[in-house]
Amino acid sequence: MNLLPETVGNRPIAAITPDDALRFAAILAVWPARCYAYRHLDGLAAPAVAARAKREKLPPIQPATQFKHLTHVNTLMNWAIKLGALTENPFRYVDTSRYLRDEHGRRRKKKDIFNHADLAAVFDPSRMADCTAPHKVWAPLIAYHTGIRVDEIAQLYLADVRTDSYLDESGQERQVMTFDITGDRAGQSIKSNYSVRRIPVPRRLLDLGFERYVDDVRASGATLLFPELPCNEGGPGRAVSQWVNDTVLRKLCQITDRRKSLRSFRHTLTTLMERNKIPESIMCAINGHTPGDSVDKRNYIADGTVLEMQRVLDTLPFPDLPLAPYVPSQFAGYVAHAAAEDAREARANEEGVPFIRHRGPRPRHTRADEQASSVINVQQSLAIVEKL
Repeated sequence: MNLLPETVGNRPIAAITPDDALRFAAILAVWPARCYAYRHLDGLAAPAVAARAKREKLPPIQPATQFKHLTHVNTLMNWAIKLGALTENPFRYVDTSRYLRDEHGRRRKKKDIFNHADLAAVFDPSRMADCTAPHKVWAPLIAYHTGIRVDEIAQLYLADVRTDSYLDESGQERQVMTFDITGDRAGQSIKSNYSVRRIPVPRRLLDLGFERYVDDVRASGATLLFPELPCNEGGPGRAVSQWVNDTVLRKLCQITDRRKSLRSFRHTLTTLMERNKIPESIMCAINGHTPGDSVDKRNYIADGTVLEMQRVLDTLPFPDLPLAPYVPSQFAGYVAHAAAEDAREARANEEGVPFIRHRGPRPRHTRADEQASSVINVQQSLAIVEKL
């Protein structure tokens, strides 16, 4: 929305013309991906950024992202029409077919699934053994085996990993560990009402030692499943996505197809369920989607239950991968550091002094280096506050 006035000028919405809309679409077509990473573009207006990006041949945002931006602007314009501020939407003249179709005229899918070679590279035991933070191991595993969205994974509290009793068809109680996806706790949010759900922890994750990891973190006194995840702009899920997409997929695994990202785990699982003829009601329950538009699906077909979801996730024919089990001492430094930072934050709050969390295991450096680093962090923080 900030790009719009930079493109057409700060004038009444009724003064925006179809030519302005086409010019906005043209700027989106060359808008650089991860624009914030190009420091020499800071402070430039949108037309200047687009001109330099085109001249320097910077990689542009994907067509699907361009379409998303246009969708937001169209929503604004249609809202203005309802208010009587506009008579017609000038963006209706922008041809959106190019964003939805590939070069062969087929409907473009936003994401592609991972093939067996991709999965083997991502979950290579030697690479995963070098991970010093648990979210770098568990977040991709959880995403792959459950389809849970990355934001939903990253914001989990330990209290959201719970074990409850459920009655099976014969009336017998069965204990099931689940991920309780809600937006109830501090810092949590959900995509829609259908996102509220409980997803069984699959047997594969339990066999890999997930419950032992949860016990280790809980014993430290932490409250979050991944207590050291940085909660920057975009939430903790953004840190996980950037690490998986930029470091794991692009650099380490050489998976360069931009349609393959952390979200592709969700697409991979859904495709696997569809290929194995899993009922749509259970697929929707797992993915946190609306059950459908038909009267039967909305009103008559029961939602998938926790035990039905567990049976599906435990019996799906996942490709055989050499996954290494969790070693209890694997993240001892991480857990200890998280507990120390929590205690330091509590003391700072009691004393009423500013607190800056040190992320990850403390590096070996001098006191002077530490003071210099603290000054930089404070300056960066003040700059962010000034922008806000």
